[in-house]
Amino acid sequence: MRTIIIATLVTGTLDGIAACLMYIIRTGRWDVQPIFVYIASGVYGNDAFEARDIMLWRGILFHYLVAFIFCLVLVPSYRLIFKVLPNQFLVGLVYGLLIYGTMNFVVLPLSNASIRPFEWGGAILSSLILILCVGLPISLLAQKRLVINA
Repeated sequence: MRTIIIATLVTGTLDGIAACLMYIIRTGRWDVQPIFVYIASGVYGNDAFEARDIMLWRGILFHYLVAFIFCLVLVPSYRLIFKVLPNQFLVGLVYGLLIYGTMNFVVLPLSNASIRPFEWGGAILSSLILILCVGLPISLLAQKRLVINA
């Protein structure tokens, strides 16, 4: 459980920072609150934009909850997955792509959040962020746990 919690904190923070940086670059605005309000809108719909202050914190909570779920899936099953993909970097790459697919083709369509139209540039950038900030760190931390507990 310790590895899952550490992986959650690391990946949630890295992915959050990446989202904030992309927002600042794209909009030129330093107020990143809309990112986390948008995450909260997945549960609360457009009402999230009316209560921005509380939704900021709920969005952050949901963001880390999603990171926790993805860590909860990979870390305990890492030993089995590593037998099929015996390279921690390959595991991170594949898992980052699976996270992208899960979030964009399952979670977001089932949520109350508005969905932006698909564009290849955004999809490639989002995939790279999820590979580098989520898939790879979880894989490396799970590999470290596997080596230590071997």
